[in-house]
Amino acid sequence: MRRFLQHFSTAIILLLFFCTSCIQQRKSVILLPEQHQHQNAKRNKQPPVSTYYHILMTGQSISTGAWGSDSLGGSFSDQQPYPNYMLSQPAHQPNLQGPLGTIAPLIPLVEPYFSYGINFDVETPVTGMANTMSALDHPVSPSYGVIATGHGLGAQPYAQIKKDPLVTTPPSLLRYSIGQQQISKAYQEISTNPAFSNSTYNPLGVVVIHGETDQLQGNSAFYEEYLNEFQSDYQSDMIQFLRTHNEPEITDFPMFVTQMNSRGPSQMAIAQLDASRNNKNIYLIGPTYQYTYHDKTHLKGASEYRYLGENVGKIVHKVGIEREEWEPLSPKKINFDSTLITIEFHVPVGDLVLDAPPHSTDSITGVKEFYENFGFEYIDDSYSAKIAHGGVSIGVDKKSVQISLNKLPTGSNPRIKYAAQAYASVLPSSPLGCRYGDLANGDKCYGGNLRDSDHTVPNAIDGSGRPLYNWCVSFDEPLYVDILLKAVLQGPYDPNTGLMQTKLGERGLLPLQEPYSSLGYTFVNNEEVGTIISSNVLNATGADKPIDWVLVDLLHPVNRDSIIQTQTGILQSDGDIVDPSGVSKGVRFYSLITRDYHIQIRHRNHLRVSTLRPVRINRNLGVFNFSTSVNTSYQKRFGPTRGLWAGDVDKDFIIDLNDRNLIQANSAKVGYLGTDINLDGVTNARDRALAWNNRKLPGIESIQKK
Repeated sequence: MRRFLQHFSTAIILLLFFCTSCIQQRKSVILLPEQHQHQNAKRNKQPPVSTYYHILMTGQSISTGAWGSDSLGGSFSDQQPYPNYMLSQPAHQPNLQGPLGTIAPLIPLVEPYFSYGINFDVETPVTGMANTMSALDHPVSPSYGVIATGHGLGAQPYAQIKKDPLVTTPPSLLRYSIGQQQISKAYQEISTNPAFSNSTYNPLGVVVIHGETDQLQGNSAFYEEYLNEFQSDYQSDMIQFLRTHNEPEITDFPMFVTQMNSRGPSQMAIAQLDASRNNKNIYLIGPTYQYTYHDKTHLKGASEYRYLGENVGKIVHKVGIEREEWEPLSPKKINFDSTLITIEFHVPVGDLVLDAPPHSTDSITGVKEFYENFGFEYIDDSYSAKIAHGGVSIGVDKKSVQISLNKLPTGSNPRIKYAAQAYASVLPSSPLGCRYGDLANGDKCYGGNLRDSDHTVPNAIDGSGRPLYNWCVSFDEPLYVDILLKAVLQGPYDPNTGLMQTKLGERGLLPLQEPYSSLGYTFVNNEEVGTIISSNVLNATGADKPIDWVLVDLLHPVNRDSIIQTQTGILQSDGDIVDPSGVSKGVRFYSLITRDYHIQIRHRNHLRVSTLRPVRINRNLGVFNFSTSVNTSYQKRFGPTRGLWAGDVDKDFIIDLNDRNLIQANSAKVGYLGTDINLDGVTNARDRALAWNNRKLPGIESIQKK
C-alpha cells in the first residue's frame, strides 16, 4: 500500500508540475513593465543597517499562503516599512512579487505572491514574520534588517522537501536545494551589492510549517526522526557554507516548527511536540488550531496568514535575536490522585485563561462556543471513567488546570489529552476535520480553549492588531509510566546460576521501609520517603525473591547531575526491579512528561550506573536491561553480563582504602549493614576482599558525580 501511495504521489507531483508550467507560461506575460514600476514606487526605501538576519521558511501550502487572498479577509502587505528584503522571482515568473524568489537582487519584502497552485494572489506568512521581528526591535526604526525567503511547496511530504528528495525532476520540486540557493544569493547580495556595503549576513534559522501529507500517508511515527534529520541537514550545510566563505562559525542553526492541528487524529502534532522536547535546536512555536480556516487545511485570507507570521516572528525574535529560551504553553508535571488530575503548565506569559478562539465565536452575537471539556479528554484502555460535567477549571495558582473524573478509574494505560480528540465519526480526510470555524455550528473539531495572557499586540506598522496569545499545544500524556528494568549487583551475584543470592530476605534482615532516607539520601519527590514493601513483593518466590532496595532516578537528558524524579525499587534475584507496592511488574513513575531521560540506578554500597544516551520514557518503553545493554556506563563484567561494582561503603563515589577500613572495623557484625558488600547479612573477609579488589575504581567514569 505504501509503495502504491509513493507511486501515486509521484504521478500527482508530475501532473501538478505540467499544469503549473502551463499556468506559468501564461502568467509570465501578464505583468507589464509599467506595473512593476508602480509596485516599486509603493515600497518605502530604508537606509542600510549593519546586520541582516536571514530566516528561511519551508513546508507545505500554509507556508506558501494558499488561499490567503485579500478577497477572503484582510488586505495584502504590499508596502515595506522596514529594511526587510526578499529575493526576486526567477525570470520566467512575474518579477518583484512575493517572498518565494530565488535570484538577485534583494528587493523590499512585500506581498502578494502569485500562487500557481490556486491561480490567485495570496499573502504568505513570511512578511508578517519578518516585519514583526523588526518591530519588536523598534516599531519604526529597527537597528537591523531581515531577509526572509520561502521555499515551501503545497501537498509535499517530507520525502519531497528534504535534502535528498523522493522525486528529483523537474527542478521546481527540489525545495531543499532552492532553499540553499536562497542562502547563497542572499549572502552574495550582502557581500557584493554596494547597496549593502558595511553590512553583515547573519543566518538565523529555518521555519517549518508542514505535516498534513505525512499525517494522511501514515508517517507520523517517523516524523520526529524526520525533523531531527531535517534540522541536522540545514545546520550542517549552513556551517559548511559559512566555513567555505570564511565567515564566523556558528554552533547551531535552529528550526522553528508550527504544530499541525488542521487534520485529526493527533499523532503528527504529538510527534512535533516530542521533537521539540528532545532536540535542543528544534523549537515548537505553538499550535495552529486557534486560527480561522478557509477549509480543512488552509487559513482564511491574507490577514490570517499575516497573523500566523506574526506569531512565528515573535518566537524567532525571542530565540534567534534576543537569545532567550523558549517553550510553548505545555504541561510540565501531571499529578494523578484518585479522581483528581492536576496539570502544572509552563506558562510563557502571565496566567492561564480558558477562552474561545475567533472561529468558535459567533460573529454577530459574540457568543463563544467552547470545545467539550475545553479540549481535555481522559482515556484508558477500558474507558472506565471520563471527565465529570464541569470538571475542568483553572487552579488557584493560575498556572495549573484541575480535572475531576466522574468516578475512580480502573482501566490500564490512563492518559490525559488536550486538543487531541479522538472522534470515531470524523475521518482524517473528512471536511469536518475540522477547520472551518464549524465549532459554532455544532460540528466536532480538533482543538482546545487554553491560552496564556500574552496580550502583546504586534507593533509592526502593518500589523494585524490582534494579541499574540500563546495557546496550549496538543498533547497526550500518560498519567503514570511503568518502567521495566533489569540490573545486577556484583556483590550478591552468582555467575554459576546467573542469579543473585537472597539471604537478606531469608534471614529477615531486609527492611520493610525504604532505608535510603535514613542513610542521608535526599529525594526530589518527597512522597517516596518512607515507602513500605508490600507482602506480595516481600514474600515472592523463586527468581522473584527480593535482594535489596535500590533507587531508580530519571535524569535530565543533557545535565545528568539534575535528577528529575526518584522512585524506590526492589531488586529481585533475576535482576528485575519492581515497584515496592506490587502494583506493577516494573517501577511506577507518576507526574512524568513524555520525553527522553537518562535512567540511573543507585545502591547503598555499589557504584551507581547510568545510561550513556537518554532513552524515551513513555508507556511503551519495554524492558531496559542494564546487565546486557551497551548503552550504560562502565560496569563489572561477568562474561556477557554486566553488574554494578561492589564496595562503595562510604558513598563517596570511589572505592578505596577507606571503604576497606570501614569493612574491617565492622568485621563479624550481623545485620542490614552498609559494610555487607555481598548482601549475605554478615560483614567478613569476603566483603573486604570484594572492596579491595575494586580499589582505586573511580565513580564509573565521569558521569558518576555526587
